[in-house]
Amino acid sequence: MIDLTAIAGLPITLDPVSGELTFGDGVAVEGSGARTFGELADVLAYPEAVHDPDAPAYLLYRGVHQREHTALLAEHGLRYDLTVTLPGDVGGELIKTAGHIHSHAPDGAGYPEIYDVLHGQAAFVLQFTDPLRVVIAVCAPGERILIPPDASHLTVNIGRDPLVVADLVAIDSQNDYGDLRERRGAAAYLLADPGEEDGFEIAVNSAYDEGPDIYLTQSSVAGAFVPASGPLYAHVHADLAHYRYLTAPAPRSAEMRALWSVLG
Repeated sequence: MIDLTAIAGLPITLDPVSGELTFGDGVAVEGSGARTFGELADVLAYPEAVHDPDAPAYLLYRGVHQREHTALLAEHGLRYDLTVTLPGDVGGELIKTAGHIHSHAPDGAGYPEIYDVLHGQAAFVLQFTDPLRVVIAVCAPGERILIPPDASHLTVNIGRDPLVVADLVAIDSQNDYGDLRERRGAAAYLLADPGEEDGFEIAVNSAYDEGPDIYLTQSSVAGAFVPASGPLYAHVHADLAHYRYLTAPAPRSAEMRALWSVLG
């Protein structure tokens, strides 16, 4: 078992084989489950390569928090989740989450989201439109990114260990999977590179009418929206008012998008 307590800010251990998480005393988990390869078939580069559609591709733990913070998080309209994406590939495409875009807040802006890598090696794939642009952010444990309003996004495990990622998002945010499903995933697929550990090759998804501009960046992309180091959970419950932009994003929407507009 791998102890993630120091990096997570919560008592969490990881089973390095199954990817399952266990939680210490005082931690509440509002819901858990798994997404199977069969459920991912619509967004895979090679769905015909799925041998066991009932096998889990990634595990979900929703509403994770210290019980003493239940009312505080609810009052601020925020939810802290954990996702474990298993290592490996499907026909050469590295295992990934389904990908989605967020609904809009009452102030008219799309809900943003913070992702925090706790274990493993991640590539976050963000997709923007008008023009079609894909930014791939490669992050190691302790690094984090801010998903800006109106960006489709997904997470890819580019390493050999289970990838554990935390995310902080508004409770009222809804995930829309439809556009990516209709187009067989994002405009770029990440394929295993047999010659490089934690590496990948990029393949363009031919289901799109236009070829995307693709950019690659390393490490955190979060600006001043979240501290650069230390457990995200600890920062959040210490200063929940700072994360008001997650529930009312319009005043800082342009600033959030600017973090990514400079990349490419």
